[in-house]
Amino acid sequence: MEKELTERQKSVVQMSADGKTAQEIGEKLSISSRSIEYILKDASDAVGAVNKVNLVAICLRKNIIQ
Repeated sequence: MEKELTERQKSVVQMSADGKTAQEIGEKLSISSRSIEYILKDASDAVGAVNKVNLVAICLRKNIIQ
């Protein structure tokens, strides 16, 4: 069963899709890059993605990100 992403997860996935690294996203949001990786992992689990590329593809296909 897929879950809806939180606003934080959506924004992190969008920045990742835009080519930002976990370090860059973390600096922008003032949190650690490890926290960003946890957010991406939780987002992947929520939509059933197997990796970050698959996460971005699913989110694009479902219009979660642009």
